[in-house]
Amino acid sequence: MSIKQKVAVAGRFGVFRRLNGDQKLPYTLAFLFMFGNMATRYPTTAEKRVSRPSYRAAIKDLSILTALSHYDPHVAGTLPLGLDVSTSDIDILCYAPDPNLFTSHVWAAFSSFHDFRIWQWCEGDQTVIAAFTAQGWQFELFGQAKPVKQQRGWRHFLVEQRLITLGGEGFVKAVMALRRDGMKTEPAFAVALDIQGDPYESLLDIGSLDEHALVGLLHEAGYR
Repeated sequence: MSIKQKVAVAGRFGVFRRLNGDQKLPYTLAFLFMFGNMATRYPTTAEKRVSRPSYRAAIKDLSILTALSHYDPHVAGTLPLGLDVSTSDIDILCYAPDPNLFTSHVWAAFSSFHDFRIWQWCEGDQTVIAAFTAQGWQFELFGQAKPVKQQRGWRHFLVEQRLITLGGEGFVKAVMALRRDGMKTEPAFAVALDIQGDPYESLLDIGSLDEHALVGLLHEAGYR
């Protein structure tokens, strides 16, 4: 790939400040800025409601999983859970032990799509994230240097899936009501279950519980 990679720090909506490669990044996000000073424009809610294929059809039509096949891609998030709202995007988690190679492959496969951008967190798991719009959907690809089944996003997804199955319609309605009010997925689950503290850590904690314990937790929160 002949494109010169530049590191920049930015607000999410395309205001970039380039840094010298030797500088320490003072912010949380380090962007791999590969596409000049292109302004990022996110699709409006009205645009997202325009007729579009199902998320499964969009993934298949665009051969997304085939393009990412070397990275063990897993579709996660609210869409496969059935908890999506009009602003939900398609989340795909990947195992990317070499973030530079993953970035190069993602760039080659998806940079031609509308509003393509790619960046990397400089803290924690240093996740590489790519986003773009296609077939009326917003896609977000997440690459981490750990197997998908060990990633926090996948572990959240699995426990949420279990809670939906065990909690039934009443629990799903409670979570969806919070989602429609603008709450993120993990906080919505925590509020619906009356769990205090950090919702992201709390969901990881209860993910280790067996079915009986999860049912007890749901009953305590009023779902029977």
